[in-house]
Amino acid sequence: MELWLSSAFKSLIEEEDFVDCRVIVESQAFPCHKVMLGVASDFFKRSFMPGLEGTETGELHLENVSADTFKKFRWLQQRVDRKADGVCPHVDDSIA
Repeated sequence: MELWLSSAFKSLIEEEDFVDCRVIVESQAFPCHKVMLGVASDFFKRSFMPGLEGTETGELHLENVSADTFKKFRWLQQRVDRKADGVCPHVDDSIA
């Protein structure tokens, strides 16, 4: 992936301009982008298919997942995307 595209995706993740869904975990709402979640995980891809909860309401409620775990997932998603582009060669940074 081109460096400019990687930078564009990073901005998309960090900014809320084009947010099209919210993931609710432990009563915390996380603004997200369906396409970014769907690319990162088959679970999220299936969750936003037509006729399912995430598509109908724009909100997806996760159970049995802590808010801290979901934050780490989002952090790792960004790191892995950047590692694939050679922007961030070390994914083993501590997740804080």
